[in-house]
Parts: sequence; C-alpha cells; structure tokens
Amino acid sequence: MFVPMSAEQYRSLSADEFQERKQYITDLLSDPECTVDFAQLRAEAEIIAGEVERRNAATQLRSLNIAAVAGGAGTVIDGQSAINARSNPAAPAASEDPFDTAEYRNAFMEYVCRGTAIPMELRADAHTMTTDVPVQIPTTLMSQIVEKMSEYGNIWNKVTKLNIQGGIEFPVLELKATASWIGEDVVSEYQKLESKTKISFLFHQLECRLSQSILTSVVTFSEFQARFVPIIAEAMVRAIEQSIVRGDGNGQFLGVTKDARVTNVVEMTAEEFGDWKAWRKKVKAAMPKAYRNGEFYMCQSSWDSYVETMSDDQNAPVSIGYNPVTGEEIMRFMGKGAETTEPDIFPDFDTAEAGDVVAVFIDWKNYVVNTNMQIKTEKWIDHETNKVKYKSLMVADGKVLDPYGIILIKKAVSA
Repeated sequence: MFVPMSAEQYRSLSADEFQERKQYITDLLSDPECTVDFAQLRAEAEIIAGEVERRNAATQLRSLNIAAVAGGAGTVIDGQSAINARSNPAAPAASEDPFDTAEYRNAFMEYVCRGTAIPMELRADAHTMTTDVPVQIPTTLMSQIVEKMSEYGNIWNKVTKLNIQGGIEFPVLELKATASWIGEDVVSEYQKLESKTKISFLFHQLECRLSQSILTSVVTFSEFQARFVPIIAEAMVRAIEQSIVRGDGNGQFLGVTKDARVTNVVEMTAEEFGDWKAWRKKVKAAMPKAYRNGEFYMCQSSWDSYVETMSDDQNAPVSIGYNPVTGEEIMRFMGKGAETTEPDIFPDFDTAEAGDVVAVFIDWKNYVVNTNMQIKTEKWIDHETNKVKYKSLMVADGKVLDPYGIILIKKAVSA
C-alpha cells in the first residue's frame, strides 16, 4: 500500500534510504498499471526534486568549508554560538542554501550593478578552472521573480508547469490523468490520447539582456531587489507567452498555433468576426463537449472593435458584464471567460493577414511548460555600444499536452 511522505520525512532519511525511496517513486511513475493517484505521485516527485537540490547545496557547502579550513581559513565557532545553536535546534541553518546568504546576495548585487566579480568561494563553480560559468541568481530573488511573473502573465500563470528530466519521452497519460473502464479498447472521436502517445522536452535557453547602466545608481540590496525583479520577470514572461502561443519549436517552445496536432481550425471573415450568430454557428459548434472549459484569447484591439461592440436586439452588449459590488468589468463571451493580449502575441484582426491565427479557445492546463525555474546570469559585452550588459538565462521547454480541445480562429478572406 502506498504511503505518502512529507518533506520533513524526506529530510530525515539517510542517503541510502533517500535513493531507495526516490527509485520507488520513479518506478511508480513509469508503471502504466500503477493504481496510485497520479497527483500524489507528482506532488511527491516535486518534494524529491527539492530535497535533491537541498542535499546538493549542503554537500557543496561542506566541500567549501573543508577547503577553507585546509587552507588555514574557516569559520571560528565560539562557545556562545554553540550554546545558541543547541538551545534553538529548530532554527534552520543559515548555510543550508549557499545562494541565499546575505553575503552572496550583496555580492550578486555588486556583480550586476558594477561588474565586481563574485568571490570564488561564493560561486557555484568554486572548484573548477572555468571562469565564464553563469552566476546563479540568489534564491530570494528567484522566488520573487517567479511570483512576479505570475502577476504579469495571464497565460503563464494558467499553463501546467512541470520539473522533469529533459530528453526523455513521457507517455501523455502519465502527465494527464484519465479514467477508463478496465478492458475498454475503444476511444471516442476526441479522446484520442493513448498510452502510446508520447512527448519529450528539450533544453531551450531563454535569454533576457539587461544594461548595467539601469542599475549603476543602486546602493542597497532592497533597492536592487525592487528594480531587478520586475525588469527580469516582465521581460521573461512576455517572451515565454509569445513562445507558448506562436513558438516554432526551434530553440524555443512549440506554440499552440504552430503545433501540427492542433487541427480544429475555424476561419472567419471580418463580417463574421463581429457577428454573434456566426460565432455561435462556427466557433461554439466546433467545441467538443468534453472540452468546453476553456477561455477565449485575442488581441485587445480585436476584442474592442469586434466582440465588445456586439449587441442584442435591445442594443445590450452580449460579451461583457459588471461585478455588482465593485463595478469591475467582467469579460465573458458565449458563456466562457475571455482574456486579451498585446498584438505581439495575437495580432489585431484588422492588421492580420488572411490565414493568421487571431484568436484561440483553449484550456491552458493542456499546455505544459517544463522548467526547473532556475535563472542564471552572465556578463555580456555589446561591442557596438561598448557597454557592459548582463544576460539572465532560464532553461525551459513547452508543448501542447492535449490538442483536441483547442480551437484556432483564423482570419479568412472577406466576402
């Protein structure tokens, strides 16, 4: 019988016990006949990934301390410090995460703002001869960047996010929970996902370039944090959302509008795009009943010009409502939620070419982004301007998990 374990229980395991449990969960995830709830297994897999990072960081720190002591340096622990440590055993050791100490955070700030090299004993590559390894962003900043990305992105914060090994094929049914009667061989017209359907994730690098001059006046870490986090978060979430929608899969995500598996396509002329009955007849009729939990996404100007201007026989808008308490506008269309984007994600209908995807109906849970959400920074010189700049790099990949509920709405040639 499967018994889940908490993060605290994982911390108490010996190295051998941890490896044995890790292998046990891996085997369950790869077993097509496993009866354990997949959500439970994924939750525990995330705990394991966090514990691996914690143990690796602790091992690295011990190696640094040993090297320092061997060289005649090291930390002197006086009697009072030892007493304090024994009297407060529940307090987490400040050295558990070498990338979240005050010393490392300040060194990272100086590196980005003024180009000061991070001391070798604080770097992730402390025991290598390489000098151009990217610098790890402090854990505190990384957490805040991830949180801020969710604030900026109305697509990013809805997609499914995984942290699994790249380069390995995963059966789709492992990543998308389903239920079926034992012995059933027939699949419905739209439930075409079978155990033989597989996807794999590659390693694509998302690059965000930042001019050093933006932050040269920063003198405190709190000020640096207030400027650095939103700059990186906004730039990265914009690039990620562009790739989620229209990435071609070459060095970036494979977007929903470029995936050949997405075949449910509706073409609409300008007249039809602004006609309520045409939307009901062409778009809603194309929604499989099992996939009607999605939302509409289109450019803000397309929404304003065509959808928001639709009205019934009494000239009442059919696509919008208002919160009776706050008076806030609620965007809904044909009973479904609606969101708008900038034209660099979905083009404006009027300026789009015939055949361009101008809107989509989708449940973003069926799109997967695989990333460990670790961002590293390295120095880059712009030789055209002779300025020192910095690149923040994140490794990630994204793919459609289940294509059968996605409807692409394209601009057709007007009648």
